[in-house]
Amino acid sequence: GAAEVSICGRPFDVPPESGVYIRSGESFSLTNPGREPLDVLITVCPQCAEPLWLDTMAGEFDDDVPVRVVTTDPSMREPMADRFYQVLNGEQTGCREVTQFIGELPMSRAAAHHHLYEEAIMILSGNGFMWTENARAAVQPGDVIFLPRKQLHSLECTSPDGMRLMGVFYPSGSPAVNY
Repeated sequence: GAAEVSICGRPFDVPPESGVYIRSGESFSLTNPGREPLDVLITVCPQCAEPLWLDTMAGEFDDDVPVRVVTTDPSMREPMADRFYQVLNGEQTGCREVTQFIGELPMSRAAAHHHLYEEAIMILSGNGFMWTENARAAVQPGDVIFLPRKQLHSLECTSPDGMRLMGVFYPSGSPAVNY
């Protein structure tokens, strides 16, 4: 669903399947103005001991990075074999810590691989399996997968209509690089 985010008091509309970038030291609040449920993947990188829950908005909005909400745009898709991804937030939006992306997979299974970054993935649509060296786990919309650095894995889509996912990885880089 759609949301509204306020970053240090500055409001932004957030359409479905969008990425939001909140810089270190900034505070935010998220509001669901509609009836449709929100699925939200929030990551903090580098990791902090625990979130700081504030009663009032704190910090100053960093005007050096004015664009904070990036939505999916089919013209920005990058092919990767039979899949695609679009970087939502990364170095091009001033986010140097993490890369946030959205991707789509056809009914298939990726070759086993690993990355030099840690990754959190949320399944938006479609069903399948996440494979590692020793296990296989069913995945469906709303599931969140965490992959530590160098974790060998393979994501399989079993839905004829494909699978959509949103991911964030740390440290920042390209979703196309794997080993």
